[in-house]
Amino acid sequence: MSADPASSPASRASAANHFAALEGVAEPVLVVEGRDESAAVYANRACREAFQLQREAILSFRLSDWLAPDAARRLSAAVGQALATGQAECREVDRFGMAARLKRVELGARRYCVITFQPWQQGDEAGRANAELRHRVGQLMSAMDLDAMAAWTWWRDSDRIEVDYRSSDGNAPRLQSRSMGEFLERVLEQDRELVRRTVDDALSTEQVHRFEFRICRADGETRWFGTAVKRFHDEHGSPAGLVGATRDVTARKKFYADLAESEGRLRSILEAEPECVKVVDRAGRLELMNPAGLGLLEVDDAQQVLGRPVIDLVAPEYRDAFQSLHEKVMAGQSGVLEFEIVGLKGGRCRVESHVAPLRDATGAVIAALAITRDVSELRLLAREIIEASNREQERIGHDLHDGVGQELTGVALMLKGLQGRLGRPPMDVERDIGEILLLVNAAIRSTRSLAHGLSPVAVQRGGLELALRALVERTRDTSGLKLRFTSRGWCAARRDPATDLHLYRIAQESLNNVLRHAGARRVSVSIGMTDSQLSLKIADDGKGFDPQAPSAAGLGLKIMGYRAQMIGARLSVTPRRGGGTVIALTCPSQTHGARGST
Repeated sequence: MSADPASSPASRASAANHFAALEGVAEPVLVVEGRDESAAVYANRACREAFQLQREAILSFRLSDWLAPDAARRLSAAVGQALATGQAECREVDRFGMAARLKRVELGARRYCVITFQPWQQGDEAGRANAELRHRVGQLMSAMDLDAMAAWTWWRDSDRIEVDYRSSDGNAPRLQSRSMGEFLERVLEQDRELVRRTVDDALSTEQVHRFEFRICRADGETRWFGTAVKRFHDEHGSPAGLVGATRDVTARKKFYADLAESEGRLRSILEAEPECVKVVDRAGRLELMNPAGLGLLEVDDAQQVLGRPVIDLVAPEYRDAFQSLHEKVMAGQSGVLEFEIVGLKGGRCRVESHVAPLRDATGAVIAALAITRDVSELRLLAREIIEASNREQERIGHDLHDGVGQELTGVALMLKGLQGRLGRPPMDVERDIGEILLLVNAAIRSTRSLAHGLSPVAVQRGGLELALRALVERTRDTSGLKLRFTSRGWCAARRDPATDLHLYRIAQESLNNVLRHAGARRVSVSIGMTDSQLSLKIADDGKGFDPQAPSAAGLGLKIMGYRAQMIGARLSVTPRRGGGTVIALTCPSQTHGARGST
């Protein structure tokens, strides 16, 4: 390097002042001197912006500091030619094919080279392609620091790879290959054909191509890399090679692999889960269902039901309740419903479904997640238990009525006859016999009342209407309450005795609750029947009842609710306007077989 004072930074700064008039020139202009390895002297605004140079650092730059080595050599050669002959032209300054026109300028004893950079003519097809490439690669460079990328150029003819830009991030990939052949040797054998095919495709089109591959590092670790590539052209417009941006994507690939593994485990759990698991979107369409659920629906192929409205598979009499629950869940609440579904092959199945809202990352409800189980056998077993209990109560009632009750009646008659045969007995004997008669008659009445309570034979012999009427009359006689019974449209011939027995027990439990807890003065009991529906209502004017209170969880209310489920009925307990409680029940007006037996 020359020790001539004229080549010092201070001397170059002084010379740069002579070229300040170039600041307003629209084209990029760079001034270098032919000594000191073509050191830069001045760059105008357009040149600084084009090559991302800093004004204060210009005087310490040489061409090799900011151009790729091959481009710096070509431009340096053109500078030497211009200084020797007065002017020169260099068409290939960088990978974008920018043209440079050079002219010698003398200031005193020193010679300088003024370089004017110009893109290829816009009418030139290759020039347009390179202009577009400059724009795209510029965008890539801007994002590389944020994404830990490295940029590189591959020259096809010489099979040479040059690293043009490396992110300052320590995680940027190390591109150690100097040729495509060397690079392919480092790529895992399973991925080499993909890389070769992508390189060929990229050279044949103007599109950006993206691909991922694995490299085995020197330490034996295998890393994943993602790359985007695009071709560039030589001065004749022919594909000269590729420019690319590469980043290490090992962490992302591991994340997705772990996610796939987790999804696989979850899918295995769902497939093994014996209960039906399903996801229903906001519109009520089935998005997902495990094999257990498909079995409930009698489905051979999931495509038969996926995307279909779930309500179509619900028995008609339960669709209103099902839709109401779905709307509740879409509003953010959870719920439980017992209903019947109809399979694709016509089979009916009673199920219990627990449903909760499914939310996205923002907390918005996007679907409903339901766990549904078949309760048909459970309900059948429960029905058999209750029927066995009813039969036992009926047997006890008959035994009391026909056994103990008849025997007590016989004792009373015998005492009555004995009293008559005594004629005029002493006063103490007659008084004793009278007291015995009173006790025996009271026992007879109690036995008959107990027998009626255990076995409401009127349900079997005269129908539910007569049994309820008799229950109301007995309760009125024993309690002193003002009770009223009404019936509308009742047809005993259409009724199922097992269902009517459940209704009788519900009414019986309701009246017992009124007597024990309500403190009421008036009670009304009513039943009604239409072609499609049966209704039962017990209303009182007592102190009221809060079904949400802890004390409301008594066994009586639970049994009433359970009996209602057994016959497919809806049971509600609500406050009565003006004070008191209303217990209301509605169910289908079926003509055979208690619902819940399926």
